[in-house]
Amino acid sequence: LNASYGRYNEGRKMIGGVNTTSRDLATNSLMWVSSEKERDRMLLLIKAYSVALTFYLNRKGNHNGMRCGPNFDEQVYAEYQAEMRDVFSNDYTNDDFVRVCIWFRNKDNVPLGIASLMRGIIARNDRQDALNRELEVQVQKLLACLAGAERI
Repeated sequence: LNASYGRYNEGRKMIGGVNTTSRDLATNSLMWVSSEKERDRMLLLIKAYSVALTFYLNRKGNHNGMRCGPNFDEQVYAEYQAEMRDVFSNDYTNDDFVRVCIWFRNKDNVPLGIASLMRGIIARNDRQDALNRELEVQVQKLLACLAGAERI
């Protein structure tokens, strides 16, 4: 009983860390990412990260009513795609939307891929090194939460 409560409590802390870090990363991106297009892209990727993390850790996402059956993978993919459409405002042509859906279909580590896309935005940012380092630290915190949640 104590071990299961400990895992629950640790998982709760990880999810709280994702929420806090996402909020900090979004706030700092609004201030420090110089290109408006890249800033908007970063905000979408931050939202997509949480959805991708949920589905990565629990194949059904938050759709616990789904039951395994002959079309289970297709049902899960449809739910994942629907949630990502909400994130990307039904823009089916968005390169990032297409990319994260392909990654999910291929059973790749989507949160890790999204973090890599975020790092690309930071690398192209023409702000001061100290500001970019802080953005990078926040992406690292998201990845630390992913690693912690995988261990639970």
